[in-house]
Amino acid sequence: MKFVSNTLAPLGLAIHLAIAGTCAGLVYAPFASAESSIALPKGVQVGPSFGGMHEFRLPNGLTVLLYPDASKPRILVNVTYKVGSKHENYGETGMAHLLEHLMFKGSPGFENIDAEFSKRGMANNGSTWLDRTNYFEVMPAVEENLEYALGMEASRMTGAYIAKKDLDSEMTVVRNEMEMGETDPFSVSMQALQAQAFMWHNYGNDTIGARSDVENVPIERLQAFYRMYYQPDNAVLIVAGPIEIGKTMERINHYFAGIPKPTRSLPKFYTREPTQNGERESTIRRVSGTPVVLIGYHTPGAAHPDTVALNVLLRVLGDDKTGRLRETVVTPGLASGAQAFGLNFQESSLASFAITFDKSHDIDKAKTEVLKQLEAPAPVTEAEFERAKRSYRNELKAALDDVSRVGINLSEYIAAGDWRLFFLERQILESLTLEQVNAVAQRYLLRANRNTVNYLPEPEPQRAEIPQPPDLSTQLAALKADENAAVSEGEQLDFAPAELEKRVERITLRPGLSLAALTKKTRNSAVNVVLNARLGSAETLNGQDLALEALGAMMNRGTVALDRVGFADALSANEAEVQIAFSGQSLRVSARATESGLIKTLELIEQALKQPRLDPSEFETWRKEQLTALQAAENDPQARAVDALSRAVNPYPAGHPLAQVSLAQQKDALQALKLSDIKAAHERFVGAETMQIAVVGQFETAALKAALSKQFGDWRAKTPYQAITELPYKSAPAKSWINTPDQANGFLYAAMPLALRDDQEHFALAQIA
Repeated sequence: MKFVSNTLAPLGLAIHLAIAGTCAGLVYAPFASAESSIALPKGVQVGPSFGGMHEFRLPNGLTVLLYPDASKPRILVNVTYKVGSKHENYGETGMAHLLEHLMFKGSPGFENIDAEFSKRGMANNGSTWLDRTNYFEVMPAVEENLEYALGMEASRMTGAYIAKKDLDSEMTVVRNEMEMGETDPFSVSMQALQAQAFMWHNYGNDTIGARSDVENVPIERLQAFYRMYYQPDNAVLIVAGPIEIGKTMERINHYFAGIPKPTRSLPKFYTREPTQNGERESTIRRVSGTPVVLIGYHTPGAAHPDTVALNVLLRVLGDDKTGRLRETVVTPGLASGAQAFGLNFQESSLASFAITFDKSHDIDKAKTEVLKQLEAPAPVTEAEFERAKRSYRNELKAALDDVSRVGINLSEYIAAGDWRLFFLERQILESLTLEQVNAVAQRYLLRANRNTVNYLPEPEPQRAEIPQPPDLSTQLAALKADENAAVSEGEQLDFAPAELEKRVERITLRPGLSLAALTKKTRNSAVNVVLNARLGSAETLNGQDLALEALGAMMNRGTVALDRVGFADALSANEAEVQIAFSGQSLRVSARATESGLIKTLELIEQALKQPRLDPSEFETWRKEQLTALQAAENDPQARAVDALSRAVNPYPAGHPLAQVSLAQQKDALQALKLSDIKAAHERFVGAETMQIAVVGQFETAALKAALSKQFGDWRAKTPYQAITELPYKSAPAKSWINTPDQANGFLYAAMPLALRDDQEHFALAQIA
């Protein structure tokens, strides 16, 4: 499966990870000793350590990174191979991705790994991108699981079967992925942007490959590709979680040391994209979908110091809450959305922008305003610079907090040349200046360097000279350990329900308002908060679902005291994230904060709930966003199928708060909705008459209790809450066919309603089944 991970994840290229639940059974103690005091297997070399990451090298060339983190009872095993679609030759596009699929078909001693993963509760996946391929397993921290994962990865490193029968059987799955991409307007546009920006380099080839190559590649070429690149000297093994370094290195050495060091030499690649000498533009015309405009500018490879300044610039321009492009085209109603993202590759990159529209927008007018903002902008201000830098710093700070994501996050830096680039990036960010950010805008965001696509001669063309990736040894020599970057270690809990309950303090703040508090040491002193307010009844909520859904969305967009940007800045300043949404009978707030910023974050939540700004322009922007999404769904086979099935089994009449409304009805209701409807819903329904609050993390319970009592103790809803008695789903057999013209992909959805509630005996068994 194709993935991308960037500082700002681009629209339509989200990373999808299937992570299994955790369980008790931890057998490793957290690492607490320096590497020099550990007896390592013979021949193992000790590499650099930064930020809790420790590098070792086996005699066969395998690089090992160990990241002890006892905060959660999960272990990650990740293998990153420094090979991707960039390394494919003529007729072999898509081969790196094909190989990723075949790596799950078994190796000696590990014949049915999917069944073993399922039996052990291990989540696993793989991803292919332009410079690398990675495979990972996330598992309950049980010794047998780690042994299995290491043995399996060692076996398939050089012993995977890569058989013709498996290639033939997997072709349907790969072709389906290809057709899903062909259905999505963003994916199709992204392929075109890469192809026109990189005319000679393999970065111009989409990772999924050309259909003719994928369907016709000889198995012998796939096997040769595997033997060339799937070797220990071209791989980095990452193990993260509650591990002990010495014991873990013994296990790794046991499984991997027997793989011989290869005698072959990896091929050298010398193609470089020449300097672009004029703007390029291309047009794709399709029957379905909503308009999308992508713009890309060549920038240096990911390891170049300018990349950090460019990442800050992209945040200033394209942040979805505070970015300039939002203010330029989204807020005035010229477009539905505007986003920036860096496609940061090893040798050359693209600073990219995505503008989305509905069919009523004047696209040419919006493009004109966007290009003015990109290529003739006012200098970045000190306030914009500090906001973007703070957001960037917060993201980097949290990047290694969750062991489940360590492999994906570090794979991109490994692909760029060295895992330590992650820490060098943080160091460069701290010394970055406003002048450097404005300089990269002038250096790279030039008309002659633009891709949207079309060759247009001009008398005095501009040139944007793209520097080659610098010498890493020179850069890394300047990398200094940051003594102030130490992070607090998390506390490991026993997750058995009875043991967990002993740690929970249940507090009644007043009748109807309850708090469940679980204090534990967390990495970076993190605190997670959920507030769930129960509202209304089946009768009083009749016909109010859209107004309340809109209210939930508007609560995320500012308060009476703080506009949207001010609210976002206040949350960022507290290293906090808050999401508010209404569904069914619940107004739910999910928040992440730190111990020092928890009370202030709760104050901001109180403002959002009690005094939402309900700005008319923000309401119109939200309405446009929803209408655009509905337009996109009208010809999306998956969205149409889900909509039809949901309505087929839904038992509730029109107007009922749990009724399923068709896409067309949703569109009509959105167009009819008024801001006064939202204000009335807030006045009538919202309050803490019945509210459950759960807080987990590092905090003072007494201070939390006092704050919540003050904020919500006297806050009541005008309309009382009465739980809706749910009806059984419709069970009469039915089927329907939906025609979506010009769509390469189709979907089949089916449901068999069961008369089970979650408080009945067989519910859990049915879930497991």
